[in-house]
Amino acid sequence: SYIAAHGPGEGTVGAYLGLTGSRISTPADALYVGLGTHYVPSANLGTLKEALLATKFSEDPDEEIKQLLTKYSSNPNSEPRLKSLLPRIISTFAGDKSIREILEELEHHQQSTDTLVAEWARDALQG
Repeated sequence: SYIAAHGPGEGTVGAYLGLTGSRISTPADALYVGLGTHYVPSANLGTLKEALLATKFSEDPDEEIKQLLTKYSSNPNSEPRLKSLLPRIISTFAGDKSIREILEELEHHQQSTDTLVAEWARDALQG
């Protein structure tokens, strides 16, 4: 429900995920839809935990945590897949579309010459 209310595409990403059973499976997509603010690679988690435990928090612990997250985080290794698909997600899963219209549009997208779009539509239809 958070994605539907606050995510990109004015709720269409949430509709897409809910209707197809698709999952947010990459750090880049998780950050893109707002499920997180920082990506901390697994290799940095132990060090981040130690830094958090060693910190003597002041009156503004939120700012200190943000600084630690910034120090130990990095950019994901890939671009968000959902960002490149967002125009298709918006047009296909708009709130005024019936399920029949969504299925028809996905079938149409399956014929796309863009491999990413065709795979996305095929996966969405299977979902």
